[in-house]
Amino acid sequence: MKHLLITFIVLIQFLNISHSTCSLTIEDALTTIARRAGLTKDEVAAFVKSFDEKQLKKLSMELVDRGYFGVRKRTVQRLPSPVDGISEKHRAYLGRRLKSTEKSDKIYDFIKKEQITDPLDSVNNKTLKYIVEDRKDLIAYKSHREYSGFTYDDLLNEYDRLIYLRVSDELRIASQITNNIDRQNKIKGFLEHIDELGLDRRKLFQARVSRPKVEIPLPQKAFDLADDILSSTNSKAINVRSREEAEMILEAILRNEPDQFINTSMRTSDRKLILKKGESVKTYHWDDTFVPIEPKELASAGVKLEEGTVAYKIEGHPPNNTHAMHPHLQVELDKGTVIHIQWPRPDEYRRHFFIERGNKAIPGYTPIKRFDW
Repeated sequence: MKHLLITFIVLIQFLNISHSTCSLTIEDALTTIARRAGLTKDEVAAFVKSFDEKQLKKLSMELVDRGYFGVRKRTVQRLPSPVDGISEKHRAYLGRRLKSTEKSDKIYDFIKKEQITDPLDSVNNKTLKYIVEDRKDLIAYKSHREYSGFTYDDLLNEYDRLIYLRVSDELRIASQITNNIDRQNKIKGFLEHIDELGLDRRKLFQARVSRPKVEIPLPQKAFDLADDILSSTNSKAINVRSREEAEMILEAILRNEPDQFINTSMRTSDRKLILKKGESVKTYHWDDTFVPIEPKELASAGVKLEEGTVAYKIEGHPPNNTHAMHPHLQVELDKGTVIHIQWPRPDEYRRHFFIERGNKAIPGYTPIKRFDW
């Protein structure tokens, strides 16, 4: 009876929940709803676990319809079911993630019990240098006999994961430093600690990235283009009409290769500082930030603007580079094979990319005339 009452209260809250749950997983959304209904921590956990897979899928689609997972409602309503096979890979990946999370929880409890320095402890806030030294001291636990559900190697791997999380957070804060020299010196300091422990720089990008736990239906075209991209042996551009279409193609790629690609979206100069030559294989990043073109760049490109006029380019690209024109998602398959999924630049930036004199325009902006979607 109590369970029915809880469910009733939660469903009432669900009907009134705000869009602040946008981009959460289905479990996160249910937990948020339950907490807003005034349930205790144990009641929340019991409520979330009470949904079987079929119920979760049904409720997740209701949440999707309401726009809680980042796909617009009008799009979701017309999308067909996912292609069989790709979704199976995705489910297998999520199963591995779930088991990994359970083990991580056990190890984290062990770290607290043994009073090992927590790299994510924001209260004591130990420096990275201090944490690196503590990581070296973990060798003392190699002969420990009280592990339950994990091994010494699991302990090391989990501690390294916490270090990746800590450094990725530090990198996110450092990215706000506007002075290029100060920002890059800060990043170099972080990388010294990572290299000292022999850790993988690529995992700094993976630390805070989680795959969606709800299978949002995708159009067949997204899977077709994803297959075309993954089988490509030459660099090329894929033309779509919006970032939303690019996001759906990316989601299809990630469902097909869930353990492969990592998101390296950040300033181009910072990304090149972190990733060594040849380490950008199986990565993707978004280049969709517009910045003013500097006068010296305009001069080298042979463009002279009238006073008071501003021209814009995609950040991290010289103005005479074709990829400086349109916002795009860049997917790097292997060394030398790069796919650009691009869509037209917005009107407000298109308008200032060239100067009109009568019917003549200074070369620069070229509209996309053919779309692959």
